[in-house]
Parts: sequence; structure tokens; C-alpha cells
Amino acid sequence: MMITDGEYSPVRRFVRIKERKKCILRRAQLNKESIEAFFVETFDYSRGGLGVLFDGENLSPGSRYFVYIEPLNIIRKAAEIVWLKQFNGDYKAGLRWL
Repeated sequence: MMITDGEYSPVRRFVRIKERKKCILRRAQLNKESIEAFFVETFDYSRGGLGVLFDGENLSPGSRYFVYIEPLNIIRKAAEIVWLKQFNGDYKAGLRWL
């Protein structure tokens, strides 16, 4: 598992809700968002962040994104990738809300 050098702790502080929803990530840079979109799927979320599944696109720990998950009423919420790991030929990533 890869993690950032930030203040991330793997200890869960919030209840996780397992929910598979389509999700869009747009890279955040200086309070602007990129036109480029990464289409991923959630596997869980909480008050602290969310977990996503994806096919190996260019996502990396420390990168910041604006998150869009319409069915969960999450629109343009800032998050940072704090860990990545391979999972059955795909990848899982954990994001924390900023």
C-alpha cells in the first residue's frame, strides 16, 4: 500500500457506509478544477472521506480532487488521495475530505 507523508492515520474515526455509486474526480489546482475527469466507483464513504475503485488511471497519493457523486448529493467536495493499493487487477484508493 502506498500512502502520503501527510497526517493520514489508517485508524477509522467514522462509521463507513458501503455504497457502490458512480463518481467523478476532477483534479484540483489552486482552487480551480481541471477539465479532465476520472470516472471511478465508490465502495464506501464516511464523514472523513471515501474509498473508490478504478482501473489504473493516473491517480496518485497526495493529489487533490473535487468529487462529484450526484446520488449521494456530493457536489464539488474537495478531497485528497491518502492511499492506493492494487485490488483484483484494478486499484483501490482512499480519499479524505479536506
